[in-house]
Amino acid sequence: MTAPHIVLIKILNHPYLIHPKVFHGSNILQVDDEITQSSGKMTILDGLLKRLKARGHRVLIFSTYTAMLDIIEEYMGMCDYEYRRLDGNTDIEDRRTYMREFNTDPDIFAFLLSTRAGGLGINLTGADTVIIYNSDWNPQADLQAQDRCHRIGQKNLSWFTGSWSPPLLTSA
Repeated sequence: MTAPHIVLIKILNHPYLIHPKVFHGSNILQVDDEITQSSGKMTILDGLLKRLKARGHRVLIFSTYTAMLDIIEEYMGMCDYEYRRLDGNTDIEDRRTYMREFNTDPDIFAFLLSTRAGGLGINLTGADTVIIYNSDWNPQADLQAQDRCHRIGQKNLSWFTGSWSPPLLTSA
Protein backbone atom coordinates (compact mmCIF):
# COMPACT_ATOMS: atom_id res chain seq x y z
CA MET A 1 0.00 0.00 0.00
CA THR A 2 1.31 3.42 -0.98
CA ALA A 3 1.27 6.29 1.52
CA PRO A 4 -1.36 8.93 0.65
CA HIS A 5 1.19 11.75 0.38
CA ILE A 6 3.22 9.73 -2.16
CA VAL A 7 0.07 9.20 -4.25
CA LEU A 8 -0.58 12.97 -4.18
CA ILE A 9 3.00 13.72 -5.23
CA LYS A 10 2.74 11.25 -8.11
CA ILE A 11 -0.55 12.76 -9.27
CA LEU A 12 1.04 16.23 -9.20
CA ASN A 13 3.93 15.00 -11.34
CA HIS A 14 1.83 13.10 -13.89
CA PRO A 15 -1.36 11.03 -13.62
CA TYR A 16 0.32 8.25 -15.65
CA LEU A 17 2.44 7.53 -12.56
CA ILE A 18 -0.76 6.24 -10.94
CA HIS A 19 -2.74 5.05 -13.97
CA PRO A 20 -0.50 4.66 -17.03
CA LYS A 21 -2.15 4.83 -20.42
CA VAL A 22 -0.88 1.67 -22.09
CA PHE A 23 -1.72 -0.13 -25.28
CA HIS A 24 -4.44 -2.72 -24.70
CA GLY A 25 -3.00 -5.91 -23.22
CA SER A 26 0.60 -4.66 -22.93
CA ASN A 27 2.94 -2.74 -20.65
CA ILE A 28 3.94 -0.35 -23.45
CA LEU A 29 3.10 3.27 -22.68
CA GLN A 30 0.79 4.77 -25.28
CA VAL A 31 2.34 8.01 -26.45
CA ASP A 32 0.16 10.73 -27.95
CA ASP A 33 -0.83 14.31 -27.20
CA GLU A 34 -2.46 13.18 -23.96
CA ILE A 35 1.02 12.70 -22.49
CA THR A 36 1.21 16.50 -22.24
CA GLN A 37 -2.48 17.38 -22.07
CA SER A 38 -3.21 15.19 -19.04
CA SER A 39 -0.62 16.90 -16.85
CA GLY A 40 -0.24 20.59 -16.11
CA LYS A 41 3.45 20.13 -15.38
CA MET A 42 4.00 18.34 -18.69
CA THR A 43 2.10 21.08 -20.52
CA ILE A 44 4.44 23.67 -19.00
CA LEU A 45 7.49 21.49 -19.71
CA ASP A 46 6.35 21.08 -23.33
CA GLY A 47 6.09 24.84 -23.88
CA LEU A 48 9.33 25.53 -22.05
CA LEU A 49 11.30 22.92 -24.02
CA LYS A 50 9.95 24.17 -27.35
CA ARG A 51 11.12 27.72 -26.53
CA LEU A 52 14.50 26.56 -25.23
CA LYS A 53 15.11 24.35 -28.27
CA ALA A 54 14.17 27.18 -30.66
CA ARG A 55 16.70 29.45 -28.93
CA GLY A 56 19.53 26.91 -29.06
CA HIS A 57 19.64 26.04 -25.37
CA ARG A 58 20.56 22.61 -24.02
CA VAL A 59 18.92 21.22 -20.91
CA LEU A 60 19.31 18.82 -18.02
CA ILE A 61 16.01 17.47 -16.71
CA PHE A 62 16.05 15.93 -13.24
CA SER A 63 13.37 13.83 -11.58
CA THR A 64 13.37 11.86 -8.36
CA TYR A 65 11.17 9.20 -10.01
CA THR A 66 12.60 7.01 -12.76
CA ALA A 67 9.00 6.27 -13.81
CA MET A 68 8.62 10.01 -14.46
CA LEU A 69 11.80 9.89 -16.53
CA ASP A 70 10.17 7.08 -18.52
CA ILE A 71 7.25 9.38 -19.33
CA ILE A 72 9.54 12.30 -20.21
CA GLU A 73 11.63 9.95 -22.35
CA GLU A 74 8.52 8.93 -24.32
CA TYR A 75 7.65 12.60 -24.73
CA MET A 76 11.18 13.36 -26.03
CA GLY A 77 10.81 10.62 -28.63
CA MET A 78 7.38 11.93 -29.62
CA CYS A 79 8.89 15.40 -30.20
CA ASP A 80 11.97 14.01 -32.01
CA TYR A 81 14.30 15.62 -29.47
CA GLU A 82 17.77 14.09 -29.35
CA TYR A 83 18.54 13.18 -25.72
CA ARG A 84 20.50 10.94 -23.37
CA ARG A 85 19.36 9.39 -20.09
CA LEU A 86 21.15 8.43 -16.91
CA ASP A 87 19.61 6.74 -13.88
CA GLY A 88 20.61 4.15 -11.31
CA ASN A 89 20.44 1.38 -13.91
CA THR A 90 22.95 3.01 -16.27
CA ASP A 91 26.31 1.24 -16.11
CA ILE A 92 29.56 3.17 -15.65
CA GLU A 93 30.79 2.83 -19.24
CA ASP A 94 27.49 4.05 -20.64
CA ARG A 95 27.52 6.98 -18.19
CA ARG A 96 30.91 8.09 -19.49
CA THR A 97 29.83 7.67 -23.10
CA TYR A 98 26.57 9.58 -22.62
CA MET A 99 28.32 12.44 -20.77
CA ARG A 100 31.00 12.71 -23.47
CA GLU A 101 28.38 12.66 -26.24
CA PHE A 102 26.24 15.29 -24.55
CA ASN A 103 29.17 17.61 -23.83
CA THR A 104 30.56 17.38 -27.38
CA ASP A 105 27.52 16.95 -29.66
CA PRO A 106 25.41 20.13 -29.88
CA ASP A 107 22.60 18.19 -31.60
CA ILE A 108 21.80 16.42 -28.32
CA PHE A 109 19.22 18.76 -26.82
CA ALA A 110 18.52 17.19 -23.44
CA PHE A 111 19.91 14.91 -20.78
CA LEU A 112 17.42 13.15 -18.48
CA LEU A 113 18.73 12.24 -15.05
CA SER A 114 17.42 10.77 -11.84
CA THR A 115 18.30 13.23 -9.09
CA ARG A 116 20.23 10.74 -6.96
CA ALA A 117 22.07 8.97 -9.82
CA GLY A 118 22.95 12.30 -11.40
CA GLY A 119 25.05 13.24 -8.41
CA LEU A 120 28.73 12.95 -7.67
CA GLY A 121 31.08 12.54 -10.63
CA ILE A 122 28.64 13.83 -13.24
CA ASN A 123 29.92 16.75 -15.30
CA LEU A 124 27.56 18.07 -17.97
CA THR A 125 28.90 21.50 -18.90
CA GLY A 126 27.30 21.20 -22.36
CA ALA A 127 24.01 22.31 -20.77
CA ASP A 128 22.97 25.84 -19.95
CA THR A 129 19.60 25.07 -18.36
CA VAL A 130 18.65 22.83 -15.45
CA ILE A 131 15.03 21.81 -15.00
CA ILE A 132 14.18 20.06 -11.75
CA TYR A 133 10.88 18.42 -12.67
CA ASN A 134 10.16 17.44 -9.08
CA SER A 135 12.21 18.29 -6.02
CA ASP A 136 13.95 15.77 -3.84
CA TRP A 137 13.05 15.62 -0.15
CA ASN A 138 16.64 16.65 0.53
CA PRO A 139 17.24 20.16 -0.88
CA GLN A 140 20.98 19.42 -1.10
CA ALA A 141 20.24 16.79 -3.78
CA ASP A 142 18.63 19.50 -5.93
CA LEU A 143 21.59 21.84 -5.39
CA GLN A 144 23.94 19.06 -6.50
CA ALA A 145 21.76 18.58 -9.56
CA GLN A 146 22.15 22.27 -10.44
CA ASP A 147 25.91 21.93 -10.06
CA ARG A 148 26.00 19.29 -12.82
CA CYS A 149 26.11 22.00 -15.48
CA HIS A 150 27.74 24.77 -13.45
CA ARG A 151 31.39 23.74 -13.48
CA ILE A 152 34.77 25.17 -14.36
CA GLY A 153 34.91 25.22 -18.15
CA GLN A 154 31.26 26.17 -18.52
CA LYS A 155 30.90 28.19 -21.71
CA ASN A 156 27.28 29.21 -21.29
CA LEU A 157 25.22 30.84 -18.59
CA SER A 158 23.46 28.34 -16.32
CA TRP A 159 19.75 28.85 -15.77
CA PHE A 160 17.99 27.04 -13.00
CA THR A 161 14.29 26.39 -13.33
CA GLY A 162 12.71 25.12 -10.13
CA SER A 163 10.07 22.46 -9.86
CA TRP A 164 6.40 23.28 -10.19
CA SER A 165 5.12 21.30 -7.23
CA PRO A 166 3.42 23.57 -4.74
CA PRO A 167 4.60 23.09 -1.18
CA LEU A 168 1.48 21.11 -0.31
CA LEU A 169 3.00 19.09 2.47
CA THR A 170 4.58 22.06 4.23
CA SER A 171 1.48 24.24 3.94
CA ALA A 172 -0.97 21.51 4.97
